[in-house]
Amino acid sequence: MKYPIVLALSVCLLTTTVPAFADDAAWHTYMQAGCKAHIKGRYAEAEKQIVKARAEAEKFGEKDPQLHLAITLNELGLVYLEQKKTGKAEVLFKQALAMHEKLHGADHPDVAAQLDNLAACCDAKGNSDEAKHCLERALEIRKKCMGPDHPAVATTLNNLAGLCNSKGDFKHAEELLKQAVEIDEKKSPANTAALAADLSNLSGMYVKQGKFIEAQPLAKRALEIEEKSSKPNALSLAGALENYATVLRKLGREPEAKNLLSRAKKIRGTK
Repeated sequence: MKYPIVLALSVCLLTTTVPAFADDAAWHTYMQAGCKAHIKGRYAEAEKQIVKARAEAEKFGEKDPQLHLAITLNELGLVYLEQKKTGKAEVLFKQALAMHEKLHGADHPDVAAQLDNLAACCDAKGNSDEAKHCLERALEIRKKCMGPDHPAVATTLNNLAGLCNSKGDFKHAEELLKQAVEIDEKKSPANTAALAADLSNLSGMYVKQGKFIEAQPLAKRALEIEEKSSKPNALSLAGALENYATVLRKLGREPEAKNLLSRAKKIRGTK
């Protein structure tokens, strides 16, 4: 199982004074319309609106302290990435990264977030080495700026583990995922969703290696967390049910697995 890299998807609300020729209100309008379309999967409309926002963002100039253009390029890159236009996305992510580095320096949380997105793009292109380099750099930035036990560090550890897992480096992946579990355990119950994801990822890695006995308690605990913290129709709950069912089937516990899969299908609205 290959775990997708988490994308840093956010648009900042700006309140600072801007040059008279730069229309902040217009930029906001286009960006908000583009983000809404993006979330709904209407990528053509999202691209149309964000391209308009880009034209407005360029009016702020190179010394814009709020980086309107970098934010816009990042969002447009995410839209392209969703459409598997990885070449276009990579160019935009690298441009946005350079802008963040120029304004903030090399070690800043915004730089780390941009590296996450560049890593996702590199991974999608099959360039796992460059993706790993981006994530390792993001990890070091977050540890330095946020502390080693910050939830964002755990997220980056998960992403790195996913790359290692896909390359068959299970030992390193296991070490990274156990570190993520330890971090998110400390933040529980505030960070229960992340902890459930950590446990599911670690369980999935064991399943890939045929270590079903080791996977079983992890998948079970992830499901228990989801059942306590998620809404009854949450897709994350359906995923936890399916993951645990997979493990139970491998252990020959077919009746239990079928029951869990039946619950998952009801959540997803399938037969």
